[in-house]
Amino acid sequence: MQMKSQNSGDMFHVLKLQYLAQLKKRQQYIQETINKINSGSLTQTDKEELRSIAHKLAGTGGTYGYQNITDTARMIELTLSNGTEEINNKQILIDSITKLVQVCEQALVDLKSDASIPTTLNLSEIQANHRTMYKIHRAQNVPQKPLIL
Repeated sequence: MQMKSQNSGDMFHVLKLQYLAQLKKRQQYIQETINKINSGSLTQTDKEELRSIAHKLAGTGGTYGYQNITDTARMIELTLSNGTEEINNKQILIDSITKLVQVCEQALVDLKSDASIPTTLNLSEIQANHRTMYKIHRAQNVPQKPLIL
């Protein structure tokens, strides 16, 4: 039983590493949107992409222990989902995006100090094994369906 628990823990840490690697890319895009808002060049496509990223971060941040990412991203998602063409208060959006960039940065700093994450894995190994690990995880956690007669 200890073996399964250890494997699950390692798998969670690998998934957390993947999440944080994606977070860094998303953080860079989010930061770029601040410049676009300030220059008035934020397009509808940019808004939709930002809303999509915020939605994903809102849905996943808490799973990996980053509730502040979830809360901040949800606020941005709701602001962008209100259906209006113009955002009523650009400064509120900029402040929310700036806060999201900061909480993402804190999560990335936490990664560097997290001694519980296995150091023997590199990012390419994580990416190569993601699908296999997901299938293993699903197989271990699939509930048995009762036989219906």
